[in-house]
Amino acid sequence: NSVLYADPDNYREGIHAILSTKLPIPTRYYLSRRLREQVRASLEPAGLWTSRADEDDDAPKRPFDKVKTIVDDKDKIFDDAFTKEKLLDKAREIFDVLNPLLGHASFFFESKEPSSLDCQIASCVLILENAKLPKNPLHTLLHDSYPHILEHAQRTMSLAFPQLSSDQQGNSAPKVSTLPHANVVVQIGRAMRRVAQSIL
Repeated sequence: NSVLYADPDNYREGIHAILSTKLPIPTRYYLSRRLREQVRASLEPAGLWTSRADEDDDAPKRPFDKVKTIVDDKDKIFDDAFTKEKLLDKAREIFDVLNPLLGHASFFFESKEPSSLDCQIASCVLILENAKLPKNPLHTLLHDSYPHILEHAQRTMSLAFPQLSSDQQGNSAPKVSTLPHANVVVQIGRAMRRVAQSIL
């Protein structure tokens, strides 16, 4: 959520642009802002929401507005750098937990078929991978440090949507199944989902 909602450029060119074109007229004016406020409530305690995220760059300029100075730009640069590092640290924490769970297997917990945990993680990773955003530091992190998790997400997607994958033509994809009920697995999945939602 931080990548999609907290950065003003990503929000304006991503979520806001999509919602304002797809929603009917009455809701397009308030729904995207309301969603952003809900996400803000979860990102502020984690320190992933900045004061720059509250700025409205599209606001009309008034004649006697303060002219931006180099000091203002410097503060913005430092704020962006620290926010990016916080985001990358949180993402590394999550991916460092997921990487050993995946190991060198095709799916989590060395399952032969994808589970609901595989699907949840793959959906979050694929959003980070495929979102066309001006600033997406997690895209580079995934490619450089966690290529196996990225391959897992693409493999899961090709099994869920075989018509989108040229590799799977003519083969029947296995069914997406869920792991047998195990409290530890359920708790790990829920915890990972909550943490992953705070950085997306």
